[in-house]
Amino acid sequence: MSEQLVIESLTVRTENASETYRFSPGVTAITGPMGSGKSSMLELIKYGLGGRAQVMPAIRDNVTLVQLKVRTGTHSLELTRALGGRLIDVTDAASGSQVGTWATTNRRNFPKASQELLAAVGLPRELRVPKRRTRPTGETVPISFFDVYRYLYLSQNGIDSDVIGHSDPNLNIKRLAVFELLYGLSDPKILELAAQRATYTQKAEQASNAAKHIRQFLEENGEVDLLSLAERRKAAEQQKAVAQHRLTELRRDSARSFHSPSTLQRVTRLREELANIEEEKQTLLRDIEKSKSILAQLDLEEIALQKDAAAAQSLSGLEFTRCPRCLQSIDDREVPAGTCILCYQHQAPSSPSSTEVSRIRDQRKETQILLDEDLQGLQRVDESLDAVREQLATVLTEMEARSGNPAHPILDEVADAAASLARIESQIGQIVAAQARWSSYQSLYEAAEEATSIAAELAQKERDLRIELEENQTILNDLSEVFDETLASMRDPWYREAHIDPGNYLPVVDGEPFDLLSVGGGRKTLVNVAYHLANLSMALSHPAQVMMPRMLLIDSPRKNVGEGALDRSVAEAIYRRMRTLQDSYAKSFQIIIADNELPASAESWVSRVVRLDHEKPLVPGVGHPGDSVETLGSASTVEIG
Repeated sequence: MSEQLVIESLTVRTENASETYRFSPGVTAITGPMGSGKSSMLELIKYGLGGRAQVMPAIRDNVTLVQLKVRTGTHSLELTRALGGRLIDVTDAASGSQVGTWATTNRRNFPKASQELLAAVGLPRELRVPKRRTRPTGETVPISFFDVYRYLYLSQNGIDSDVIGHSDPNLNIKRLAVFELLYGLSDPKILELAAQRATYTQKAEQASNAAKHIRQFLEENGEVDLLSLAERRKAAEQQKAVAQHRLTELRRDSARSFHSPSTLQRVTRLREELANIEEEKQTLLRDIEKSKSILAQLDLEEIALQKDAAAAQSLSGLEFTRCPRCLQSIDDREVPAGTCILCYQHQAPSSPSSTEVSRIRDQRKETQILLDEDLQGLQRVDESLDAVREQLATVLTEMEARSGNPAHPILDEVADAAASLARIESQIGQIVAAQARWSSYQSLYEAAEEATSIAAELAQKERDLRIELEENQTILNDLSEVFDETLASMRDPWYREAHIDPGNYLPVVDGEPFDLLSVGGGRKTLVNVAYHLANLSMALSHPAQVMMPRMLLIDSPRKNVGEGALDRSVAEAIYRRMRTLQDSYAKSFQIIIADNELPASAESWVSRVVRLDHEKPLVPGVGHPGDSVETLGSASTVEIG
């Protein structure tokens, strides 16, 4: 059961004046002519809670701060926010003591207003949901108090255009998650599991793709498998032992043939150094060619990804929830990973992830750095070769001058043996590097398998929890009945039947979804008002199951409704429905409704009326410009927050 949220008062302050508007539990009506500030008053309530607001320029130019007095459960708080400020001073309304300071955005050392308000109405402070409902990735989005507030505030701009942001793909993900949370069709643990499952699914995909690229590289470069590499390494180690023994024997024999061991050692050292440098040069040349090959391959991969992205962008935002042929819901089907949600055929990811593009670019950067280092190393090796050759030539010339004979042929044998040993050691090094590449592939493959296994376990836990909540699905039938009854009471002249779609939780009237309903005659407005009143009714009649705060703000319920006798009867029916709630539930809920005028029948029973007019508009001390003023729905409004 959620805590009741009641707006007790709104204070609007300018440099020279201040005005406090009070609201009551039950139904409070804000009335006044066009342009007097009714819509801006509702927007300032949202602003005082820490949200952004669309207001008249007169508010931006004159208001200095707003103070909102709210009650949640038994606690009454005063929230004070300067216009344009990002901090809210919070005071206990009963004692006047300072509670603290909340931030409207992420600020170090300050609690966030959204999280504090979630906790105040009995919901978890920290909620995140996967960014996609079908084939989710590890990307998640946070659920804020204002995602819940959209269920509590039917604004003038949205009353005849969308249902709680359903037409915005980004907002719709949150709308669905919040509905399921508020109606007990999901819970924070399920949301947490879904987010974790998406993270491990993405890890598995990334590791699998990386392993695939490494294996492809190994196969394209003719790398043999690990077993063959192990055999080659064993043979090379044996050859190394033989070569090492032969070199040791030749060095011992050469030492007996020369009277100057130090000269021999110097010649041997120089020849070994020359052989090692030559081998290093050959290794560098191979590495340079390999780096160039890798860079070329990465260029091709990025071009392919860019082509995929261009193709995917043309389909961005299309995430099917119904079959386009028969219009049946496909949200509830189990779709194997990596397959099309419509036809179940295998498909590559619909668009390259940013991590995949980043991986390619990071790998190219690392490879380019290695290539540059190898090119610099090649230059140093050539310089070293010239220096060692010059030293060796000098020593051999000195030996020949002293002995009168050319250097002993055994020196050539020693040099050849040393070079042979160096080549074998280089081969072993290449085998070790190849084994490391295969080990990297194996590690990534195993990581992908492990992440896939964990994702499957999390999916099973999520399914188990959803099974436990399946009995709550019947609440959708109750909501449909209440919605149908509410809309019927509003005397929609075209109405025959209405229900809530169990797949997307949106209203359906006479077999038509909300988007296909006519705007003319205020039909979308009526359906939206009925939907929100039905949600409030469910929160009141099912307090143990529905976690929705029992508050509703409605702006311009007669938008697009005409002024004829039938139209007036529709408006009166809306107010009668609200009176039914007030008669049934007394002061255990709050509706604040902004309307040009009240039906005569409503004057006697609404809990409070806040009257604005051209003589006394919303902003104290600021005169009204006249009947030609632009309204909140016009382009002259400004956003604050």
